[in-house]
Amino acid sequence: MNTFCFSGNVCKDIELRMTTSGKQVASFSIAINEGKDKTEFVNCVAWEKTAELLNQYVKKGDRLSGTGRIQTRKWEDQQGNTKYATECVVTQFDFPPKRNDGPTAQEPFRPADEMEDEIPW
Repeated sequence: MNTFCFSGNVCKDIELRMTTSGKQVASFSIAINEGKDKTEFVNCVAWEKTAELLNQYVKKGDRLSGTGRIQTRKWEDQQGNTKYATECVVTQFDFPPKRNDGPTAQEPFRPADEMEDEIPW
């Protein structure tokens, strides 16, 4: 099964293009944080209606989560060198809650490791 789930920030505004056959395709990348010192950048594409909706509602810096599948494309450049690109083909997306939509000032957020001592079992 080829399923890729992601949640991150859009690195730049969506680039919407038309193929020669008239299909819409959107290109963008997502920055996925893996802790304080590590960020992964994932190239993404979306087709047709998904591409149109992403272009309409998503901009640089927005948080975005979704699912898709990983694909690797292969082509030859003008010098005859073989090139590869691995990307996520986005099939569904959603907007996760904004970070300030979380706990209120009366209930500060506490990481799970701080709460372990309070678990009664």
